[in-house]
Amino acid sequence: MAYTIFVTYQFEGAPYSANTSYGLSTPIHCNYIETIETETLANSTINFLFSENNFPFLADGTTNPFDGYGWTAWRLNALVQIVTGIGVEPDPAAWKILDVTQQTLGWVSGQALQITGLTTTLYEIKLPDYNAAPLYDLSYLDYPSRLPVDNNRLAWGEEVFFFGNVKTGIRATAYTTDIPIVMSLNQFNSTTNPTWDTTTPVSVSEVGIYDANGNLVAIGKLNNPISKDSSIGRTIVFAMDF
Repeated sequence: MAYTIFVTYQFEGAPYSANTSYGLSTPIHCNYIETIETETLANSTINFLFSENNFPFLADGTTNPFDGYGWTAWRLNALVQIVTGIGVEPDPAAWKILDVTQQTLGWVSGQALQITGLTTTLYEIKLPDYNAAPLYDLSYLDYPSRLPVDNNRLAWGEEVFFFGNVKTGIRATAYTTDIPIVMSLNQFNSTTNPTWDTTTPVSVSEVGIYDANGNLVAIGKLNNPISKDSSIGRTIVFAMDF
């Protein structure tokens, strides 16, 4: 007989004390669920581990656990469900929750979990412990079904917590004025630059805008100069943002 084992996890923080939270007070489990397929459960042991970059914002809680940066956790629970068959889905009300905190390498009672211990521990769950573990009912989340009536609700995984800092700023609406500058065949074919040899096409590198009184009010520089002689007509668009 074939079986599918579903595994995920859940962190817990220390309880509130003197109006101060030491971590996550009402945790939610991880929404990434791993699956293991096996042909037998006899003498089976379920193992799982975390990669080094799983918890980039986890604080160890030893230096200054209340500085507002990152998050802390005091307990790690494994959530497991064994289902008969392959290609099946788990029952939201049939998960088992097992406290595996003390398996963490370097774990000290009364201290927050440290990332070095979490990412170097191979966690182990024996089948008798799974059978004796209490139930963990995911159906309390009441996440949408696949029915059309739930199309206006967030599905599981579409909303997650962001552990980090967010900076905001006020952005103004920008308006652009485009001024076309037409250079006909018989215009702008010479220059007063003393290095010009009078035969080579001139190179236009910047454009000046003048007001009605002949005062220079704006200068625009081209990223790359463009050539101009009597055989070439060009149009340059001078753009100003407000």
